[in-house]
Amino acid sequence: MTSASTPTYPVHLHLEGVPVLVVGAGKVARRKVEGLLVVGARVTVVAPEAVPELRRLAASRRIVWQERPYRSPEARDYRLVFVATGVRAVAEEVARDAAAAGLFCNVADVPDLCSFYLPAVVRREALTLTVISDGRAPFLSRRLRERLERQYGPELAAWAAVAADFRAAVRGAALGPEASEALFDRYLQETWPEDTASPRVPDETTWRGWIAAAGTEDATS
Repeated sequence: MTSASTPTYPVHLHLEGVPVLVVGAGKVARRKVEGLLVVGARVTVVAPEAVPELRRLAASRRIVWQERPYRSPEARDYRLVFVATGVRAVAEEVARDAAAAGLFCNVADVPDLCSFYLPAVVRREALTLTVISDGRAPFLSRRLRERLERQYGPELAAWAAVAADFRAAVRGAALGPEASEALFDRYLQETWPEDTASPRVPDETTWRGWIAAAGTEDATS
């Protein structure tokens, strides 16, 4: 058992090809499964019944659906475990099995059985924004995510993509660490001043000019 007030350590997991178990196949489980498929996880769903969306995913072989109740201790055969059944006894059994196998387990709407919580996610290609509560008020995470989705549109993805190119070019310029950090600060200051709501995507000529200027300053200092 965990305490909902215990601080958590935020991480982002690479789950491509990783076997993940989802116990339950209702609407909540569907959302978990869809999120796992986005990141390429290999999902097995265990439940006697399933909502139509999960049935279709199973029929198209995007997931494996075991049409039956959970069988202890099968959680140990996976790398990550989710429970969304609404049945406390099942959740406790799966959580115990996961803990015994050294696995992390998330139980929907039961914070004290969770060894990790799920954030609300906004994806803008290479940039991912997450918001998470301690499991006691998940509606806050969802609603803050909705605000972020409205506030940060597709331009955020383009801005982050240019930032990646900019960083690579700065590294390639072989500037000193102080000059490099100053350039990274400049990228933010020039493209997203604190008093503006959203970033401006700079053109390549502009940001390469910043690097060239920094190189000249570094050579004469």
